[in-house]
Amino acid sequence: MEENEKNEQPERKQQVLPLNTVRLCIDRYEKDIEGRVYSKLYDGEARFNNCSEMLLCVDRLYDACGYPQNFQEKRSFSGQKEELRRRPVPKARHTDEELCRQRGEYRTFNLIVWSRMSAGWQGKLLREDGTVAGSFTSEMELLGCICRELR
Repeated sequence: MEENEKNEQPERKQQVLPLNTVRLCIDRYEKDIEGRVYSKLYDGEARFNNCSEMLLCVDRLYDACGYPQNFQEKRSFSGQKEELRRRPVPKARHTDEELCRQRGEYRTFNLIVWSRMSAGWQGKLLREDGTVAGSFTSEMELLGCICRELR
């Protein structure tokens, strides 16, 4: 056996996460989930205490980054109207490695929302190892995927 063959190890496949990936770190799961979300496009973390807060945190994060864009402009009756404009794709603030360092105490997922059309999310939920846990066409289907994975 040659020296090169002995030292050769199988190459580990590096995961490349799209910009719209959100790292979902679930720290507790009893009657509901509790944890944190992180993004390649946003500095810091957003904490949540239940499923509803998790959805709101992720939606606010996407709104702040402008990616993926909303299908429709949100209405406001405060007298201030935000200009409707096409935003450029934002630049990543964090690498895949930085994002993947964040881990939930109970479970960790990568949430990829491709589109926010018809007032709902479409995308897929990945396990920490990169395998697909499920695809969804609405927030309710996403919560169903998460619940199935937590059982």
